[in-house]
Amino acid sequence: MWENCTSLVLIHAQHLAARAWFAMVAGTGTNTLGVVAWSLVVPIAVFIIQVGRRSLQFRKTLGSAVALRSAAIRSIGTVTEVWVGVIVVAFCFWVWFIVETIYQDHSELVRANSANISTISDLRSSEDAKLSRLRASDVNEIANLKRDLEAHRHAIFTTDPVFPNIIYMLQAFSMFRTAAHGEMCVMSFTVPASGSSGAMAMTIAQLSNSVSGCNTIGPDDGTRDPDIRAHALNGMVSDAIVLHAGRDDKAANTLFDALGNQIKIVRSYDVPSKLNYIAPPGGFPHTIWLQFGDKVEWNSERVHRRNVGILPN
Repeated sequence: MWENCTSLVLIHAQHLAARAWFAMVAGTGTNTLGVVAWSLVVPIAVFIIQVGRRSLQFRKTLGSAVALRSAAIRSIGTVTEVWVGVIVVAFCFWVWFIVETIYQDHSELVRANSANISTISDLRSSEDAKLSRLRASDVNEIANLKRDLEAHRHAIFTTDPVFPNIIYMLQAFSMFRTAAHGEMCVMSFTVPASGSSGAMAMTIAQLSNSVSGCNTIGPDDGTRDPDIRAHALNGMVSDAIVLHAGRDDKAANTLFDALGNQIKIVRSYDVPSKLNYIAPPGGFPHTIWLQFGDKVEWNSERVHRRNVGILPN
């Protein structure tokens, strides 16, 4: 881990040194080759000048060859000092540009962070504004839904699926009454204690009574009578109504055909021998038993669920 950190530091240090060097040579109007050339030319020029000046001084007392050699030897120290001075000045310039590069990077980073903070602040303000608009829209939508719900609690709207469901259901029982030709009849409704069919069974039993002309029994779930409970569950079809009536009961067949347009319904010719009601001598000409399953629903519910892609429970 420490080796990786050291490697990263060295890489960044090399990049910083290189950037500072190129900034320095660019700031002095030259390039790397020019810096190297000047660091050599200046000491050489000083060396030549010093050798010439001293050789003229020594020629008065020494020969030309000896004077030139002595001047060259004595000028080496001065040239070394000049060359070291040039290197030190160049190094100081380089250090200065390193500091300036660090400062520029810091300034750019501060500006970038400020821009990012401003952008984030603008985005937050925009999102807050959108959220406020959505909340206001949600409040209005919830208020509208509450008004619609309250209205539907007190009225049946012709645009709702429940309206044609009730209309056609009443027509089916009215057709039964017409087919029965005014003969006496009884309709018994049973429904399981558990399940979702209780509300439908109660609705159909209550409303059909006014148009069928039959004595209506139930719906009974058998919670108080084990025999009725067994009677309600025996032969039950979970998602359908089983219509029990005599094979030759044409009025029952008419009800079966008409009601089947609205609800899944199954025909049965088994009429219970044990009755939970009092029958006249000889029985009723039309005895109908509507046995609800535990998951009966209107056909409109099935179609809607299929259209929106909701799977049945």
